[in-house]
Amino acid sequence: MRRAAVSRQRQRARGLDERAVRQVSEAAFGGLLHHKQVLSIALVTLGVLYTAKMTIHAIGTAMARARGRVFPKHGIKQVDRYMSNGKIAPVDVRRGLVWFVVGDRKEIEATMDWTDFDKDDQTTLVISLVLKHGRAIPLVWLNVRKSEIEGRRSMHEKTAVQELGHALPDGVRVTLLADRGFGDTKLFDHLEGIDGFDFVIRFKKCYLVAAEGYRGKAGDAVPRNGRVRSARRRGRRRAAWRSLGAAWCPAVSWRCR
Repeated sequence: MRRAAVSRQRQRARGLDERAVRQVSEAAFGGLLHHKQVLSIALVTLGVLYTAKMTIHAIGTAMARARGRVFPKHGIKQVDRYMSNGKIAPVDVRRGLVWFVVGDRKEIEATMDWTDFDKDDQTTLVISLVLKHGRAIPLVWLNVRKSEIEGRRSMHEKTAVQELGHALPDGVRVTLLADRGFGDTKLFDHLEGIDGFDFVIRFKKCYLVAAEGYRGKAGDAVPRNGRVRSARRRGRRRAAWRSLGAAWCPAVSWRCR
């Protein structure tokens, strides 16, 4: 037991090396891409992991150092050739990543959220796989300029959902979870039209709800005793209310009842 613990500590201290990155890349993309393309993805990924800047020169230099190379010239060339390789389609790379992460699951829960990393003009829309332990794993993400997002946010959200649907293996059902920023009836209608997708999306309590047995503001229907109240609207959609310190008003696809 002591030897095994020491071995695990050494492995954690070593971090991700070239061998580990190549194994993951082969498992994810081996069935979709040529083995040389898989190797190229693995080496570029290794450079990205060990660099602090997202430039071709920095990634190539970090890749060479991580592999124990003295001169970074060949690493920089390899990254440059990878970036200009039109045969490596982003769709294939995304599909391989999603298949690898989802594995043999037939039902998954995924979160969708906008994320800002730096104080710049970029924001990222991320759809991540929810796990029972550990952090969520990103499946699909889109980088968008903040200065150009006005009036196009809904379009980007629908695009991300469609890309996830195309990348998933056949027969996998998705329950999409999102907070109040995604409480849009157009998004609800879009999700209802995609086979295999359900949703639980919170919306603001000031929204007007027209459902069976209730018509008015969502916040006014929240029970004071902490119980759940629900009302079916149309199709597979229903609204639910619950008081958890604050009003929780999620729109739920009918299959998630």
